[in-house]
Amino acid sequence: MKKANYLLALCLITVTIFACKKDDNQNDSTPTARTVSYRIQCTDCFVSCSGPNGVMQNFFHQNDSFAYSYNAQAGDTLLLAVQNTSNIVQTVTGMILLNGGIRTFESSTCLINGTVIVSDTLN
Repeated sequence: MKKANYLLALCLITVTIFACKKDDNQNDSTPTARTVSYRIQCTDCFVSCSGPNGVMQNFFHQNDSFAYSYNAQAGDTLLLAVQNTSNIVQTVTGMILLNGGIRTFESSTCLINGTVIVSDTLN
């Protein structure tokens, strides 16, 4: 009986040790930098994009030099809409960048008004 109690106690201790959550350096308070940038390729376009706290920002008559950036949080929805407003047919491209690298992009050429909508959600 003593051996059975000893074995039971040993099993319980083993299970308790392995069941406890280990601290994997989660006390590191350095936040992950999440700079979101929007870029377009277009000669004359209307641009609408989400900014801090999901507030939409609107810009008229933008071209390839358009740039908008902000610090984003996990869970933020990223949205970029670009519409051709010139009189000529052109390819319209919208890009969402995260920390300088392209996260996602879309391109469109339409005879009437090329429009692209690019969206993503940060993890």
